[in-house]
Amino acid sequence: MSARDLQGAVDWIYASLARSRAPKAPDRIRRHPEWTVRLYRELGESGAVRQRTVVAGSKGKGSTAAMLAALLGQVRPGVLLFTGPDLGDFRERIRVDGVPVSTEELWAGIDALEGPLARVGPVPPEQYLGPVGLTALIALVLGGRHGVWAEVLECGRGARSDDVAALEHRVGVLTPVFLEHVAELGPTIAQIGWEKAGVAGWGTEIVISARQRPPVRLALERQAHRVGARVWRVGRELRVGRVRAGREWTVADFETPGASYRDVPVALLGAHQAENALLALGAAEAVLGEALDPARVAAALSGVQWPGRLERVAGDPEVVLDGAIGGEGARRIAAYLAATTPTPRVALVGVPVNKDVAGVVAALRPHVDALWASSARAPWVHFPGEVPRGADALIPSLGHALELGRMRARGGSLWIVGTQSFIGEALALVKPAP
Repeated sequence: MSARDLQGAVDWIYASLARSRAPKAPDRIRRHPEWTVRLYRELGESGAVRQRTVVAGSKGKGSTAAMLAALLGQVRPGVLLFTGPDLGDFRERIRVDGVPVSTEELWAGIDALEGPLARVGPVPPEQYLGPVGLTALIALVLGGRHGVWAEVLECGRGARSDDVAALEHRVGVLTPVFLEHVAELGPTIAQIGWEKAGVAGWGTEIVISARQRPPVRLALERQAHRVGARVWRVGRELRVGRVRAGREWTVADFETPGASYRDVPVALLGAHQAENALLALGAAEAVLGEALDPARVAAALSGVQWPGRLERVAGDPEVVLDGAIGGEGARRIAAYLAATTPTPRVALVGVPVNKDVAGVVAALRPHVDALWASSARAPWVHFPGEVPRGADALIPSLGHALELGRMRARGGSLWIVGTQSFIGEALALVKPAP
């Protein structure tokens, strides 16, 4: 048994993956969410289904999940939020009414899994119990102990082969799907869309979807028809009206099947967050079966804090951090940052090799005076070992890159863009804990 501290809990959760001999293969071959489902069934009442929503997609999952949890929490306290990855503290992945669980609670959840694990039996050496699935089951156990009435669970990179999407859920959400994780999900947007469409799964009655490319939309509609679920789409059942996105605020109008919401303040920055807020609002109506009170909607969305998403840190230079990992997401934030940040501008990019490094660099390059690639100290994540095309340099040490970036961007702004582990390490360096 691992030491009963936070690192020991994380080691326990990743132990099955660490000792497996799973092949290097696409998720549909490598991953086996049926182990999570078996364990879930063994949990019985500890994993009982409450009002459960599963959020999948390529970008905006965490923000959308956080806004949905905030909306449901305005109706009634007792909402579990499960997200991942974290920005440096594993306990952030499991929150009840916005508060991360403690290390002691993590271990209580692990202890609750030990008996069911023994009954499930040994996992073959070429398979493993997914860390995301194990953590989600711990979250469900802890949610039950807190007496939550609603659960919002974020998928990992896929859905059809993802442990979280395999859990019974009545409502699904699909944020925008981009070309990403091609080795794991498939080399085309149609194949990736097929994987992500698995958010319509066991017990799903309705899926709330962002605007999607035609192959993704078709895959979702076919999957929804197969399981008997309805689909509400942005641009059809759900509509964004006027969006006013400023340096420190976003205000938007929304239309849903239940109501019209006018001049809604959204705390998360950038026009793209208006569509994420609409997805959350549509999902909240689907969960509740009715429209929400506009005052509660405004209170919820104006109060959501989600670190590392267009987060500004005052200083000289001003530092802005965002977790973009693909060209489409990076283009959205580049347009916003180009309109709201001072010059000179320097970008530090930390995108793993299995994501869209080239797309992020190409999106940011026209708007900055210098662009450097860097990396984070993160297991299971591999960053480029040479200068990406379009970048000016590769500075592997993030601490060194930040020092040089602050010097080069003095009087202007420093953009830090990349995957969650990169953003988390950067946040710890530019915004030390009090």
